[in-house]
Amino acid sequence: MLFRSNGFTTLISTSKTFRSLNGLDWEEVLPRITPNGMNVVLSSGTVLVLAGDNYKIFVSTNSHAWDPVAINGSNKSYNLLNGLYANGTFVVVGGNGTIVTSYDGNTWGEVNSNTNETLTSVTYSNGHWIIVGTNATILRSNDAVVWENISLIKTEENFYQIKGDPFISGYGPEELVPSVLTDTLTMTVITRPGSTWNVEDYPFNG
Repeated sequence: MLFRSNGFTTLISTSKTFRSLNGLDWEEVLPRITPNGMNVVLSSGTVLVLAGDNYKIFVSTNSHAWDPVAINGSNKSYNLLNGLYANGTFVVVGGNGTIVTSYDGNTWGEVNSNTNETLTSVTYSNGHWIIVGTNATILRSNDAVVWENISLIKTEENFYQIKGDPFISGYGPEELVPSVLTDTLTMTVITRPGSTWNVEDYPFNG
């Protein structure tokens, strides 16, 4: 992943970080910032931010010296997978519904996403933040603080219904002897779109 700030282009690949002034000649930033994988590099124009596995975030103003920063109120270990700087705000997303934000790159806090899905991408357009994630999750916010779930596909609880028609024949009340039993069984299987079963009735007679 590449990003340019303050004349330096920064490249991250797993746990290695490289920088370049011209995009042709690269030098690795040593010592290595972290043994954890890095997945995100962002810039506000004056501050660079790296984010990655195990909830790690690092900040720099020159792409050479990097300082770890803490996420307020958290000791989690989820991976941070994607991020964006827009409208004066850093937004980084990741596993288990993680959304963390910062205005300056140094002070970070969690916000409530109201989902446990893995969040994989974030963008900003026309005054709206949009985050997408697994299982067709889509979140929207005007301020990067309060998020609304606007997922197009709602996954409902599985519902199974088994019922029988009234008996046509059975034990005779006078003879009290068995006779032929007949019944009709109807099973309605409702599952999420795209799975093996279509949403319809599957009759069974017997």
